[in-house]
Amino acid sequence: MEIKYLHTMVRVKDLEKSIAFYNLLGLKEIKRNESEMGRFTLVFLAPDGQHEFPLELTFNWDGDDLEKSIAFYNLLGLKEIKRNESEMGRFTLVFLAPDGQHE
Repeated sequence: MEIKYLHTMVRVKDLEKSIAFYNLLGLKEIKRNESEMGRFTLVFLAPDGQHEFPLELTFNWDGDDLEKSIAFYNLLGLKEIKRNESEMGRFTLVFLAPDGQHE
C-alpha cells in the first residue's frame, strides 16, 4: 500500500493573526472551508507554485478543550508523555507513538 503525504495541520486560537504570521513567511491562502455543523474553519496556506503539500490551519469556533483532544489522541493509540505550558498559555504535547518512538 502506498501512503501519500497530504498536508500538515496546526490548530490555532486566533485565525487572522495566524494567517498574518504565515503570510510573513511567504505562505498565502489557497483554500478555505467553513463548517457550520462542525463549528470550525480550515484555511490552507502554501507558497506560490507549491500547493501540493499545504499547511492547514484549523480554527475551532468554540475553542479547544485540551483534555478532550488528548483523550481523542489516546483513542488513536498515542500516549501523552510530556506536557509543557508556555507563559503565553500555549501547550506543547509530546506523544509516544504506537511503535514506541517520540522524537
